[in-house]
Amino acid sequence: MSPAFPKGLGMELWKEKWGEEMNFFLATMLSLAFVFSGCASYKYTTGVNPYGEGYVVLRNGTVIPEYTIGKDNKAPQDLELAEERFKSRRTKVEYYYKKMDIIYSQLSAFVTYPAALAGMIGGVFKLPFILASDYRYEHNPEYRKKVDAKELERRIRDAKERKSQEDKLENFIKQELEEETFPASPLEIAR
Repeated sequence: MSPAFPKGLGMELWKEKWGEEMNFFLATMLSLAFVFSGCASYKYTTGVNPYGEGYVVLRNGTVIPEYTIGKDNKAPQDLELAEERFKSRRTKVEYYYKKMDIIYSQLSAFVTYPAALAGMIGGVFKLPFILASDYRYEHNPEYRKKVDAKELERRIRDAKERKSQEDKLENFIKQELEEETFPASPLEIAR
């Protein structure tokens, strides 16, 4: 059964040229895109260690304290305050978490699986080079030093980048707390 297309939009030519197969293909592709582009789920919860009875936010079941923490890394006791902090910080916190490879977007997961499959297929052609490199690494001390130095350099660079992103996130949270205009929770006022 074909959907009814409005007249005058050129859909008659489309149906004539491509037929029902293309409609099925488009419907399938749109359905797959909808299924694999899922959204993250967020939930406010309390009683998570070390935040005690304060409100923190779970993103897909993982606690991300930077959404709601206040001064001295304490979670707010007031749900309204937690909601306001979450609304104002969410995009920036997620940006930094993605830069640190702690969380991933659903779209990247949709792209990662086909890329991994292509890598496995391409790995068959790279296998002789991998074996030769491994043999050389095991039997040539100079090559081993060179490879180990590159690996150490990469790890140091990654650690510096992650530390830089953590510092930027911490500075963002401090700046948010200084600019906070909504009422603080009674426990934070008492300090």
